[in-house]
Amino acid sequence: MTTPYKIDTPEMRFAIQFVLAAGKTIRDAFTFDVTVDWKHNDTPITQAGIAINARFIAEASKQFKGYSILGEEASQPLPGAEWAWVIDPIDGTGPLIQGIPLSTCCVSLLHNGIPELGVIYDPMLDRLFYAQKGHGAFMNGQKISLSPATSFDRSFVHMDSLKTGNRKLMPLREKLIEKGSVPMLINAIQYGAALVCAGRGAGVVFSLPNFWDVAAPYIIGVEAGGVATDLYGNQQRYDEPVKGFILANPTLHKELVGMVADCLNRN
Repeated sequence: MTTPYKIDTPEMRFAIQFVLAAGKTIRDAFTFDVTVDWKHNDTPITQAGIAINARFIAEASKQFKGYSILGEEASQPLPGAEWAWVIDPIDGTGPLIQGIPLSTCCVSLLHNGIPELGVIYDPMLDRLFYAQKGHGAFMNGQKISLSPATSFDRSFVHMDSLKTGNRKLMPLREKLIEKGSVPMLINAIQYGAALVCAGRGAGVVFSLPNFWDVAAPYIIGVEAGGVATDLYGNQQRYDEPVKGFILANPTLHKELVGMVADCLNRN
């Protein structure tokens, strides 16, 4: 990655430098015989993910005193702290262990629970998505924005697999298909969200409570001109379990919230 930063702050430099280094660890782990363990929620985990998470805690705690650090695999919380780093060391572990190059490393910085900085790195194609509040959103130094589409026809909407999420949202797939959309279930929600932020999809619907999955997509999506809320269209904190996540441009976001409500209100 040789693209110069378009947002040059100490926090952004740290986040970008970290995910670029983590990307090498992910690429090294991208082998067909990678060792896999399973967590209590029946999701896979690799030693690479554990190592990246631990390295982030060590480096962030050294450089940013008084910040809470929250990670998917391990955390170092600091009760009462205004600022919190959030690390998802490898999003898309399922694709990784299947030999599918869709994994990302994701870092975000929150102020009083609201993301102000986010970085998503795709180490396979060397694509770096990042944003900081008030500075816009970028991919490899080029400004990005959400699609201005006003309908879901011939569009892609990224969703989670619903394996451990809200099964009431399963009919949403059919609703989207009826509108001409293609629901994408790639088991790498940050990868999908990054594509949507860059205008390559219509929206994201995420049903799980995992805040580390959507903290960075929130700020990148908002800075790219989108609207990001919980499943009910409300704002929420991203340093605690979330009530799902919807990201789209203002027009399609409103429509997605309505479609999701129809699903959730079914008996």
